[in-house]
Amino acid sequence: MPQEQQTRQDREERLAEQAQANKELIRNLAHEIKNPLTPMKLSIQQLMRVYDPTDPGMTDRVKKMMESLIEQIDGLTRIANEFSNFAKMPEPTREMHDIVAIIQNCISVFENETKTTSFEFVTSASSVEVLVDKGQWIQVMNNLLKNAIHATYNRENGKITVGLELNEKNVKIEVQDNGVGISDELKEIIFVPHFTTKSTGSGIGLSVVKQIIEFHQASIEFESSVDIGTTFRIVLPLNETA
Repeated sequence: MPQEQQTRQDREERLAEQAQANKELIRNLAHEIKNPLTPMKLSIQQLMRVYDPTDPGMTDRVKKMMESLIEQIDGLTRIANEFSNFAKMPEPTREMHDIVAIIQNCISVFENETKTTSFEFVTSASSVEVLVDKGQWIQVMNNLLKNAIHATYNRENGKITVGLELNEKNVKIEVQDNGVGISDELKEIIFVPHFTTKSTGSGIGLSVVKQIIEFHQASIEFESSVDIGTTFRIVLPLNETA
């Protein structure tokens, strides 16, 4: 097969795969949006049928229903915001930044917010200047740390270890936790964007992480064992640094 024809065929296959992925994403998004709408409507209809301003207990019933509806609306709002952010992910604006300082600052924020999990940052480098979009890499670290915190929540001696190594070719970053781990079923879709109204968050965070990392010509992989923990590894080539 001529090279030009093969290239065109490969491109068409990639476009078809992307189109199918987009269809699945939209179908999932529509499903998650529709899920709470029916019970919300039924709750309001039920309230309209039984509403009696002379009933002394009616105020409490209305209050509980309003709280439930607000919770559902918050979930829908979160989905809309996350989908919007994912869809309009900007191209990175890369400048020289100290990746060690970025990581330290992100850890410090979560250390102050989380008392049930301990943190450790392991590196021999005091400073590593890299060519990155600072805001996007803060987003990467925040997502990985949030996932690790969630995985170690309510686990005895929960610990998150962040490591950074520098060699002649790459900057390597690891985020390791001793949390609940990732099931085999979830491993297959861990970087695939999916949305949910559940308060634990959506499946959009790691897909954004992967998107940002690929924008920077870097790579990410992970390994995980249930009830043992998870490690995410990022490799940023030095040809993308100064």
